Amino acid sequence: MALRLPVTILLAAGLAGCVAPTLSRQDLASVSQQCGVPEGLLSQDVEQRRFLILDPVNASRPAPEVACVNQWARRRHMRLIYIESIEETQ
Repeated sequence: MALRLPVTILLAAGLAGCVAPTLSRQDLASVSQQCGVPEGLLSQDVEQRRFLILDPVNASRPAPEVACVNQWARRRHMRLIYIESIEETQ
């Protein structure tokens, strides 16, 4: 029993570090401003909080902006998902 308690505590502490925080609008606006992304184009997935969504990324957007957001996300154990284009059907 004495051996099980420390193992349980270590597992709980390790899993707690894997949960991504819920970012506020101010956090997202700060990252957007810091990386030069227009405000409102960066969001966090509601169900999978570890995913940041950059929508839309077009060919004219410089790669450093996307790289900046990606680097910011990775430092916080998050992943950036970006949409290159949206095709509308009629």
